[in-house]
Amino acid sequence: MLSVVREYKDYSVLGHMDLIARYDEKGVYPFEKIKPIVEEILQVVIADGKGLEVNTSSYRYGLSRHDAFCGNFKTVQRAWRKDRHNRERQS
Repeated sequence: MLSVVREYKDYSVLGHMDLIARYDEKGVYPFEKIKPIVEEILQVVIADGKGLEVNTSSYRYGLSRHDAFCGNFKTVQRAWRKDRHNRERQS
């Protein structure tokens, strides 16, 4: 997904970052192991001015670790604040 958002810019909203959480047969992958990649994806998406779908349907489906992607709003907030800070420094 990171290589896609780096190279492909003809989209409006990035969605389904949590798709693997529903279909991974090995179970939920620990968020801390992928956090740097997720943060980088978010930084690219935010810097490009794209929208981000925050899918909360995992609550409805009762996934065991629904905060792995969609519920981890702190990661989204950090990426957004970092982008805002960088833009303010450039002004």
